[in-house]
Amino acid sequence: MPSNEVFCVHCFESREQLPLSLASTHRGTCPWCGSRNQKLYSMVDLGDRFWDLAKLYPVAQSFEDEPNQLLASQIQDDWRLFSEKLFASDKVNDFVQVFRWAGRDPRDYQFSSDPYELVKPIDHEHSYRFHDSLASYLGGNTSDGFIDFEPPPLEWFLSCVVEAILEIPETQTMYRAQIWDKNIEQVHFSRERMKAPPCDKTRSGRSNRASQRTLYCSDDISTCITEVRPFKGSGIAVSQIILQRPARIIDFFDPRWITAPLLVEDIEWVVQTRKIIQHIEYLFSIPANHYDPEMYYRPTQALCDSLRSSGYDGIKYRSSLGSGANFAFFDPDIGLPEDPKYYWIEDISIKYSDIEPLDFEYPEHPYANTYRRAKP
Repeated sequence: MPSNEVFCVHCFESREQLPLSLASTHRGTCPWCGSRNQKLYSMVDLGDRFWDLAKLYPVAQSFEDEPNQLLASQIQDDWRLFSEKLFASDKVNDFVQVFRWAGRDPRDYQFSSDPYELVKPIDHEHSYRFHDSLASYLGGNTSDGFIDFEPPPLEWFLSCVVEAILEIPETQTMYRAQIWDKNIEQVHFSRERMKAPPCDKTRSGRSNRASQRTLYCSDDISTCITEVRPFKGSGIAVSQIILQRPARIIDFFDPRWITAPLLVEDIEWVVQTRKIIQHIEYLFSIPANHYDPEMYYRPTQALCDSLRSSGYDGIKYRSSLGSGANFAFFDPDIGLPEDPKYYWIEDISIKYSDIEPLDFEYPEHPYANTYRRAKP
């Protein structure tokens, strides 16, 4: 075995990135990250899995064939696989290439051995078409001419989110806001007013259908204020929400919890699962068109219906308007508001950019102009 076909755990972000069954060959100084007196492991033992992961990234035809990156950078962006020490070094590209070819004869394969070869992101067509597939299969809705493959069974979607279960203690700090206009309201809001609205006033949301009461709140005051879309000079009532019991929710705020790619033999399944979960996170966080919110909310409503029926208390997802996280609790009475505090909106900041002409593959699809910015 060549002296450079070994590595140590400090080459990776954590030991959890590697199989527990992995056995060391000897102790010594790692030739890649330089850590001394470490257990060293043979790259050959994980060579097949690393090979399968690397070949999922198509080779860029040229520098102009964008988007593209070095393989090491693309893997790091998608999986946070390597330690900061290794990734910041000038050895990371050679490390990836040696790992990729460990135990293989390059003459037997038609892939380049150039460590500085540019690759493209993993094709996201599966997650692109997943949007309407999920809505159709779970929600009984269809989008003519868009679905062209049989969606997985419901159990498959639920199995993807098992690792994202998050236990929320009763001490979790959360906030809920409403716009308060003293010229209209005349009096301050009561605690009852700060609760989730009654059924007849409940509109469709990301996790609920019309008339389906759901408690929405945020993890900080700024985010909850932003979510009600205030105007300059408006008054805002903000209540802290006190949970009445611990909650068991699904965390879509950071979708990187899907199993590390080197822990399983079927890497393609892990990649597809990862893409699906990241796409679900994207669907929860993208701003909806207020002219037709149902079209945007349909897939996430369908997924939340299945989570409700499976006994989960709610979800956590990234705010599309603020910098923090939002919570949606399926039981609207799981959290009770405190007496609200009142704030004035002093200023609102707007950022904008030019609209670039895009060649839409599916021009009728509401997300067609956003997929170029979405990572797989």
